[in-house]
Amino acid sequence: MSRQLLILITSFISCMGFTQGGEICSEMEIICSDEGLSYTAGIGEDAEIGNDYGCLASQPNPNWYFLEISVSGNIELELSAGSDIDFIIWGPFANLFDARSNCGTLGDSINSPIVDCSYSATFFETPEIPAGIVGEVYVFMITNYAMVVQDITVAKIGGTGDFECDIPELCIVDVGTFNGKHNREIIDLDDEIELYSGDNFHIISNDDFVLPLDSISFIDGGDGIYSSQIIWLIYTDTPVTSNPMEDLRFTGLMLPFEDIYDVNNAASPIVRELGYGTYYFVPFTADDGVGGNGNIANGINDNGAIHWDRDGDRCYDLGAPVKVTYNDYVSLEVDMRVNNFKIFPNPFSDYTRINFNEPLTDNHTIFIYDVLGKEVYRNETVTGSSIEIKKEQLGVGVYILSFYGSTAEKLLSTKLVVE
Repeated sequence: MSRQLLILITSFISCMGFTQGGEICSEMEIICSDEGLSYTAGIGEDAEIGNDYGCLASQPNPNWYFLEISVSGNIELELSAGSDIDFIIWGPFANLFDARSNCGTLGDSINSPIVDCSYSATFFETPEIPAGIVGEVYVFMITNYAMVVQDITVAKIGGTGDFECDIPELCIVDVGTFNGKHNREIIDLDDEIELYSGDNFHIISNDDFVLPLDSISFIDGGDGIYSSQIIWLIYTDTPVTSNPMEDLRFTGLMLPFEDIYDVNNAASPIVRELGYGTYYFVPFTADDGVGGNGNIANGINDNGAIHWDRDGDRCYDLGAPVKVTYNDYVSLEVDMRVNNFKIFPNPFSDYTRINFNEPLTDNHTIFIYDVLGKEVYRNETVTGSSIEIKKEQLGVGVYILSFYGSTAEKLLSTKLVVE
């Protein structure tokens, strides 16, 4: 279900002097001043749309980086290659999370102004950041205008300012493993959990997770309290990217608990917020969970808003999704302990039988409807220990079976599938 991740943080690799850089804005990688930057630029796609690229009339083969100011002051850089290259710098941003949040709207004169830009027909550029302040982050995009495979280098050549290189070597995170129960019975979480009205499920961590060693600093908008924990993100389908912010399947709903328990009723946060349907519960190693302020367990968050990666260092593990379906009707088979009957088999290809644990002495009624709500079967004299329904009475399809008591009250409904 999960995997051990040993992630080499890209910022550390950059400090070793070689990295390809992100091909899109949200994958920007760090540049640090100790060793500079050297990489081989290739030929690929144009830069993504949405950003204001200032002087860059074209943006072929981009590589995205960022730098974080560690010493205030001006920073003068040297950007060189064998053939024509160009660049643009945006900023400042409060932190890396803020920088990545502006991807798609970079160039906004208020939130993400252009700091420096060059579209000259040369292979030697001199980018500058004036009056940088400690903690600020700047986004730096380099384009390979020449459309040839070539080596590109970046080095600091002057200025009293400097940019951060003290980045942790490794990010070791693991969402761990879980076990589950459905109506108090142990289940395999690789299988779909089918919830009918009143059903419950419980997913419990085996406490073998490894959390990111993050503490959100005051300068990043936090309170400096370590608050990493497992949280659950809710999707409409299996995630297609490791970043929820870039995945349209992410509903935006988060459950800030290591273990989760839910009952399929009106009080369920899933039913209340999203309605009935099928959802995918995905565990995350969050670096900004709930648990500060004396570890109050009532949902108070350390840093203002629940987030899986508030400091934007991409140090998290996305676990395997658990598929859960919330139905808006009751299962005959599951509810047999209350209503004293069950239906088996379902689905069926020949016949199915409803068995009553205690024989019915008064007439009960069964109605069966097709998916359009048309009645296709009725029996108003259901008594005894069981009743059999044959395929030829219905035909292949999906139906809803409704069962009524002897006083005409509706006891429950369930889905019936004929194959």
